[in-house]
Amino acid sequence: RIAVGNESTAYYQFGAIIDPLSEFAQKTAAVLEVCCMMKIYNILYIGVIALSKVDGVYIEIYLNPLQSLKELPLKRFYRYVFDEELHFDATGQIERPSAYFTNVPEDPLLTLGMDVISPWLVRPVVADQDLDNLRLANLDAKQRAKGVTAVFELRNILIEGHCRDTTINGPPRGLQFVLGTASYPALVDTIVMANLGYLQLKANPGVFELSLREGRSKEIYDIESVGSEGWLSRSVEEIGYDVVLNTFEGVVIYPRVSRKPGKEKDNLLEDTTETEDTEDAGIWSSIKSSLILLLPGTGFGALKNRSRLRRRRIKPKSTSSQ
Repeated sequence: RIAVGNESTAYYQFGAIIDPLSEFAQKTAAVLEVCCMMKIYNILYIGVIALSKVDGVYIEIYLNPLQSLKELPLKRFYRYVFDEELHFDATGQIERPSAYFTNVPEDPLLTLGMDVISPWLVRPVVADQDLDNLRLANLDAKQRAKGVTAVFELRNILIEGHCRDTTINGPPRGLQFVLGTASYPALVDTIVMANLGYLQLKANPGVFELSLREGRSKEIYDIESVGSEGWLSRSVEEIGYDVVLNTFEGVVIYPRVSRKPGKEKDNLLEDTTETEDTEDAGIWSSIKSSLILLLPGTGFGALKNRSRLRRRRIKPKSTSSQ
């Protein structure tokens, strides 16, 4: 049991029961700002949440490990980058949040990646090694001394949605939307999927206008509502076509569209049917003409450990001869 704060005077009380040897515990413990550290089974370090520094907060954590294990359930190295306040270097510049790994095994094949919320599109912008196939034992002496450094960047935040055709009360499969601004009317576009009418648009914080793409989408359909207020959003006549992305958690919209009079039976994908059939035939012919025989018992496989962080550096364990 770990307890922090004064239960009798706390305005907010938090309780948690955690298996300390689980991936959930890795993430939960990482969100914790380390005020006190406890060593569990010589493997896991558990800290206390950053809220523990706030007055009027009481936190109580109970550790509930499994009674027996056949193997260690954790197969990844994990760091959670979270600074509760700004930090500055000796020159007064703001230090970027970062994570640092040491004593990483050299022989396993590792994959270095980010564990972020689904609306985030994060990409590496600096990497001196292949982050998908990283084996520290293959590094030369100079690189081993330096370690592996990677910098990741948040490129886009997704605007997701589920579109409904009120004429048929179902998803308008193949309908194309465009997201833009007054200066750039067509920044990004997307196609509505048959599965739940799902759509997704890459964006960044700002105010955008949702419209239908020129062509059959605009010829057949009209937008009734952009759906920024949920399934029962007001119409575009009342609130317009604007979509506002003002949170790092992304935005989910529920656009409603309807077919124009006389277009109720028109096929939205009619122009692309012949092209798609031709392309499919060409692909199938190409596959048939270049068949590869796979012998029984052959194949490829890889076991990858995964470590996830924002900006990270990995250094192999130092070795010494006896």
